[in-house]
Amino acid sequence: MTQMKLRPGSPPMTPTEAFHAARQEYVQRVLQLLQEQPDLSYFSVAFKARVSLRTVTRITAQAGIRRKRGPKPGRRS
Repeated sequence: MTQMKLRPGSPPMTPTEAFHAARQEYVQRVLQLLQEQPDLSYFSVAFKARVSLRTVTRITAQAGIRRKRGPKPGRRS
């Protein structure tokens, strides 16, 4: 099996370990965006984190994060 290094000085990783590390990294990035900017829509979070809308929805469901439904306060249709 091939060994990879993601960062200088880090121990060698298998491709599977590298995949899991990358997944954890973008999950943390999405959760951080959701906490720092709660006024952003899921679509905006997905765009900023460079992941799909489905990925943001999955991450929020796994983390137990819910947002109110309906229009945002202060907006009128």
